[in-house]
Amino acid sequence: MEREVQLDPFLGGFRLLLSIRIIYGWLGSEISNQIIGLIAFLNIEDDTKDQYLLINSPGGSIMCGVGIYDMMQAVKPDVHTMGLGVVASMASFLLVGGTITKRVAYPHAWRQWDFYLREKRRLCLRHMKYEY
Repeated sequence: MEREVQLDPFLGGFRLLLSIRIIYGWLGSEISNQIIGLIAFLNIEDDTKDQYLLINSPGGSIMCGVGIYDMMQAVKPDVHTMGLGVVASMASFLLVGGTITKRVAYPHAWRQWDFYLREKRRLCLRHMKYEY
């Protein structure tokens, strides 16, 4: 029997997303504690249901991101990570931190790590070229 979700007029969609186990938010110092708490709460509530982390973030604090990553690795259920929009810096680290077969970046998601690797290689090659 499915339970009917009652929507609070003030919280509305936010509560609905939490009730179907979707965690979301910008990666910042305040929201990271809420995300860590929600992952832990959902694990305690029912450790058999998978969790979903929708990521649309330009990044944030390394310490906050590593805290979220550690909690993702510590919980029993699989954590699906989905990249939407901008997934850069620490947010890209969280995207690849999901369960190996349950990570996805949507076609128009912008991921930053590829750009920086190419630029560093190009700079190193230019530097070596000028030395010779």
